[in-house]
Amino acid sequence: MLAILKSLFSRPESKAKTAPSAASQAVYDRGKASQQQGDLEGAISDFRRAIELDPENRLAYRDLCLALVQQGDPVQARRVILRGLSVAPLFPDFHYYLGNLYSLDNDYEKAIASYQKALALKPDFAEVRFNLGILRRKSGEFERAEAGYRDALTIHPDDAEVLNKLGETLDNLGKYPEAADCYRKSVALDPDNAVANYNLGAAAFREAAFEEALACLRKSVALNPALYKAKFSLGNLLLLLGQFEEAWDAYESRWQRDDFVARSFSRPRWSGATGISGKTLLLHAEQGLGDTLQFVRYVDKLSALGARVILEVQEPLKTILQSYPGTSGVFVKGEELPDFDFHCPLMSLPHAFRTDLSGIPAPARYLVAPAERVAHWSQRLGGQPTPHIGLVWSGNPAHGDDHNRSLPLSSLASLWQDGKRSFLCLQKEIREQDRGVLDASPWLIKLSPELMDFAETAAVIENLDLIITVDTSVAHLAGALGKPVWILLPFVPDWRWLLDRSDSPWYPSARLFRQRQPGNWESVIRNLDLALAAEFDA
Repeated sequence: MLAILKSLFSRPESKAKTAPSAASQAVYDRGKASQQQGDLEGAISDFRRAIELDPENRLAYRDLCLALVQQGDPVQARRVILRGLSVAPLFPDFHYYLGNLYSLDNDYEKAIASYQKALALKPDFAEVRFNLGILRRKSGEFERAEAGYRDALTIHPDDAEVLNKLGETLDNLGKYPEAADCYRKSVALDPDNAVANYNLGAAAFREAAFEEALACLRKSVALNPALYKAKFSLGNLLLLLGQFEEAWDAYESRWQRDDFVARSFSRPRWSGATGISGKTLLLHAEQGLGDTLQFVRYVDKLSALGARVILEVQEPLKTILQSYPGTSGVFVKGEELPDFDFHCPLMSLPHAFRTDLSGIPAPARYLVAPAERVAHWSQRLGGQPTPHIGLVWSGNPAHGDDHNRSLPLSSLASLWQDGKRSFLCLQKEIREQDRGVLDASPWLIKLSPELMDFAETAAVIENLDLIITVDTSVAHLAGALGKPVWILLPFVPDWRWLLDRSDSPWYPSARLFRQRQPGNWESVIRNLDLALAAEFDA
């Protein structure tokens, strides 16, 4: 917010009714020169003196306020503006500055009140409308933020910054085509704005306009290498396009993002450059359960290099990974770890090994369910009609892309209506909207209360003929077990499923069913029906 405050304080202000006295103006000019030369102490002293000489010197209040903010004293800055308001209570700029200062202090309620007073005095105050939009968006009032930005655009229709912020708000509201249009206009007006280029790149990525997305994200990174969300998005896009050689470097930028927290260990991180024969390497989970299941396969390559590998994984995965070949111990975060020489996040292993598209380690299977649990479920399912098909239709609702990758259970009803097949619900959490459908469908067998961890789910999967799932951890579990798994993918899928192919280089047993239009699951389900008939009804 400080950067915004600086830029807005330097914008032209409303005209004063009278010019300051000559003595006050001279001292103010001297303070301004000191401020521009970085002499904040001298500037503050002169601005204070200018106000003493003429208490109505509004520019002196403004620049004294800014100098105090630059000096790290926003409390004194606020006192200066409040004093200015006591002299000129109808001056809209002082209310605007006060709103900026409250914003700096995250006191949004008072900031909004000050901005509204400024607007009451000066309805065409575009900067106030812009800042109101920022605060409304921070407060989650996206509709009101949108209205504020649109009001600002009626005053300055070619303001690239307002267009960019409006686009971000429209993104929050799910108005994606309108957001993309705002970003395109913003970039056209200000081609060298790194954030606007990132936003347009992300919007084009979502629209599957991959060439435009690639160009915008590359430009954003070139304009501001410290804009790590742009570099991370570039990495995701390059991975989706199968350009792994460049992608893994960009993907490592995730550790500089605010929403990724790098683990701190006393031992160095292994990046592939150091020999590890005879050394102990800790591999630790960093993202979702499916990510851990996907990248644990690299234990085999590390063992081949002579490393002793220990794993730190999410609790639901501990049992299924306990006997993974090549591991010397499996732990849950928080448990005491044995000594180790190096550590590495699991999802950094492709980067360390410089994995390209043709070099993905993809054994037919690399996980095994506990034999006694497999036998238990064999007996449990023996009386059910065959084929036995596992079903997962939605993922974690907290996932950022859940609205694209999950679907309602009712949309899959055609799969079981003829009663020819047994469908076993491998869904751990059942959403409220799906409970009625599940209870009313005798050919859907609900197992979720019994699936206490992934070892249990794996034991069920070992007894199934097929697993049908959206992009969740069960897709990775089934693929790692080498079981036939059909994965339903949105129009723009997660990077690991690549583009325009029905198979997966990560999982030889997987078959991919893709949306051909955004949000259109109907054609996917039709293809699924046809595939099931061909597979089991011939």
